[in-house]
Amino acid sequence: MSLPLYLRLLPTSVRRRLYTSKLGFRPDELAGLVFKIADCRTEWEQAFKLLHDISVQRGIYPAKPSGMRIAPYHALPSSAVFVAMHGDRVVGTMTLVEDSPLGLPMEPVFPSEIERLRVRKRRMAEVSMLAVDRDFRGTGMTMTMNRVMWRWAYFYRKITDLMAAVRPSIGDYYTTTLLFEQQGGPQAYRSLNNTPVVPLRLDLETAVARYQKAYGERPRPGLRNLYRFMVTDRDITAVKLPRRLNHIWVETDAVTPMTTADFRYFFVEHESVLDHLDAPRRKFLARYYETNPEVQALLTSA
Repeated sequence: MSLPLYLRLLPTSVRRRLYTSKLGFRPDELAGLVFKIADCRTEWEQAFKLLHDISVQRGIYPAKPSGMRIAPYHALPSSAVFVAMHGDRVVGTMTLVEDSPLGLPMEPVFPSEIERLRVRKRRMAEVSMLAVDRDFRGTGMTMTMNRVMWRWAYFYRKITDLMAAVRPSIGDYYTTTLLFEQQGGPQAYRSLNNTPVVPLRLDLETAVARYQKAYGERPRPGLRNLYRFMVTDRDITAVKLPRRLNHIWVETDAVTPMTTADFRYFFVEHESVLDHLDAPRRKFLARYYETNPEVQALLTSA
């Protein structure tokens, strides 16, 4: 979502009202949708194929014989691949990549911006790899996925900083409405066909107070009060996330590691993303599969 350039010159409060006026959606737009973290081969494969097709259509990614866009980060159990399901069909996806020795997807483009936070021992995660089926654009599905991702990062995973690299044309939406802060100027994202992007950061340790200040407790309907929508509303229909017993933080990995068959299917048979990992990163990734010697062998054999 973006405003015409001349409207981006308006005061922040006015732009925020303009953006939020476009965010409303009818409950029936989400009818039949289920939001969850992908946890089986069928869901992962559909998510990777949807991401591939949308990326190819946008001209930011080359068509692959596998028809899937897969990254090494997808092999990390700390990475959460969110999916919106309509029946058995994945119609939306985004991935939350937590910081690790593999780094973050945007780090090759903005190394200093990431390193400044890492040396401060911040617990970062990058929101990335968003794709929405054309039949479901313009509905509340994308914002509901954002809501699920935000709550997963904040309430479950102790993330302190959400990072993102977005096109400059929509950067104003993220900073004005979702209260991200721009961390630097535009750079070419080499692995995405040199698409220009800007680095954004949302400090989750201050985000709740900032949302409350910006949107307050006024009973605005739906998305027009993002404080209620993102933080306080308990009515999250059709969302399937693990329960937090007694509101204790989840300290374990985000999802169960892939099986040997799934790992081989995605990272050996269909994509060669592991070939781009150096030995230290392979060794780090192998730690997650210490109970699976077959996957460890795949990671340490080259």
